[in-house]
Amino acid sequence: MACGGSPSSTAGKVAFDSAGIAIVESARPQWNDESAWRLADNPSIRIGVVDGAPEYQLFHASGSFGLSDGRIIIANNGTSEIRYYDSEGRFLLKAGGRGGGPGEFRSMAWVQTVPGDSVAVFETDGRVSLFDEFGVFAGTARLKTGGKAGPEFAARFGDGQFLALSNPAVTVEEYADQPIGVQRASLLVRRHDMGGNARDTLGTLLHSAYDRQIRQVPGKGSGPVSLPVWFTPPANVATTPTGFFVGTGDTYEIAAFDTHGSLHRLIRRRWRSSTIERDDVERGIEYYRKTWGATPKGAYLQSQIDWLSETPTNGRFPPFGTTFLVDAEQNLWVELFEPQRWYAGLTPGFPMRFDVFDPSGAWLGTVGMPDNFEPTDIGPDYVLGLWENELDIQYALKYQLVKP
Repeated sequence: MACGGSPSSTAGKVAFDSAGIAIVESARPQWNDESAWRLADNPSIRIGVVDGAPEYQLFHASGSFGLSDGRIIIANNGTSEIRYYDSEGRFLLKAGGRGGGPGEFRSMAWVQTVPGDSVAVFETDGRVSLFDEFGVFAGTARLKTGGKAGPEFAARFGDGQFLALSNPAVTVEEYADQPIGVQRASLLVRRHDMGGNARDTLGTLLHSAYDRQIRQVPGKGSGPVSLPVWFTPPANVATTPTGFFVGTGDTYEIAAFDTHGSLHRLIRRRWRSSTIERDDVERGIEYYRKTWGATPKGAYLQSQIDWLSETPTNGRFPPFGTTFLVDAEQNLWVELFEPQRWYAGLTPGFPMRFDVFDPSGAWLGTVGMPDNFEPTDIGPDYVLGLWENELDIQYALKYQLVKP
């Protein structure tokens, strides 16, 4: 394995293992109270309306991203569109639309901006549609995972190749033969060429844990069910033009790889885990009761709530949540774990917080987000993301990133 160069930071202690892999470990942040980054108190751009022109109404939007000339794009999954706005938030044009033809989407999953202000739109079946800097359809590829389902995550490298994480193909018979008890799911990490063909399997990542049980399912008889283990850590991945970061959440350790899957750096932060208490689980159970109890499938869902009350926990809370982001200056932003977000998603009163690591792997400090705001793109001096009001109406907000 090749080393990716000598880290230059003085804040992180650097060592090298026998294979030449740099290990950067931080005991304390580099920032102090005066130098810490923060978001401005109020957004500079706000896109979204309750009532008004349809091009400003957001519905199941999955992300907001900035382009090099100041334009903003929004992935509006509810209408299967990529919308373009100028630097002041005024609508310019839209691309895509619902359908199966060239430049159309059946099931948008996530969006990525790539060098040159092009946009890659990934669908759940593995299809990738590319649009140029003017929003014009430029081509398509299909990521071939080897199974019926598309990837769990995918992104495009700077050289046009793709990284994809997918579930190993399992037959019905293999699924039925899986053992009863707690298991840890895994994801295959593959590199795909520009046409979507799998070139290399780079490795396997441990993913969320689940408890496989035999249960009496209302109206269906007895059979195996798989329930999530409370507060189990997920596999987190973020890409750069020249590589990717991986964290499985078991410890505060993040691995940095190049596009060929060669490990060149391990990033660690001193961190003390806390024990999961029964009250933490009960708060999740109560959330599910309130959320699921009023649905038409209330009886079936109620049985799942009862099962979840008996599902084991992870033992200790993991260090980070489900979001890794890489900003325009190649700093890594790592979401800190929040129990409420594990079962309820973005929730008022539980704002997201991110540890920030510089390109050498040193821990700079922690940045808090506004309440109910989820960042999806971080530029050199801004943070773009999505916010929901008390009526669950979505808005795309742009905040200045203040760097004293």
